[in-house]
Amino acid sequence: MKKILVFLLAGIMILGVAGCGQKDATTENDSQATIENNDNKGQEENNVSSSIGFGVEAVKSAPETDVSMFQYEEIDGGISITDYTGEDAIVVIPEKIDGQDVIAVGEYAFSNNEDIKGVKIADSVTVIERDAFCNCSKLEIVICGKNLSTIEIYAFNNCVALWHMELNEGIEILKESCFAMTDSLKEIFIPSSVVTMEYPFIETQTNVTIHTEAGSVAEQYATEMNIPCETK
Repeated sequence: MKKILVFLLAGIMILGVAGCGQKDATTENDSQATIENNDNKGQEENNVSSSIGFGVEAVKSAPETDVSMFQYEEIDGGISITDYTGEDAIVVIPEKIDGQDVIAVGEYAFSNNEDIKGVKIADSVTVIERDAFCNCSKLEIVICGKNLSTIEIYAFNNCVALWHMELNEGIEILKESCFAMTDSLKEIFIPSSVVTMEYPFIETQTNVTIHTEAGSVAEQYATEMNIPCETK
């Protein structure tokens, strides 16, 4: 009987030690997981800060991209960019090529590009034509020139990384689905100079907030499409 009691007590002690060891290991694992999660969160925040820091100021202050990186054609009134052959992360459309004003970013000129992250449109450009930047998967920032008048159909369609779109005062026309599927775009200011909006966002795209002036076409559009809108 005594031997049985001794064995039972020994078993209980062993189980108790094993249990404490498991608890300590679990606590240690939980602590390590918490540290790793915090590290990952910090890294994500650093990445976001780095991206934002890179973005707007870098694009605005970047020099014009060398003309040799573009293919182009003469059109009525100036030059249209038809293709981009470089690999730069930031592209600045030049004001002039061969002594003529660059007035258009042509159809499909940058479509499916996987290098560019930022684009600055020259002040001479008056139109961004259809599908000009469609499916540019890494494009984050677009700064429009002061004379841009029209953004054509699907111009920035499916630019999934686009978060900063700076439209110029004086722009007038935003064509159908020109900003469709830009799910990273959370805010956009649409000036009151815009007189035509042919459904630039798709119906289900309610992740973006439109900032505009009270009574503008943009406000009317936001109300019609049930898109968040803030006016001043």
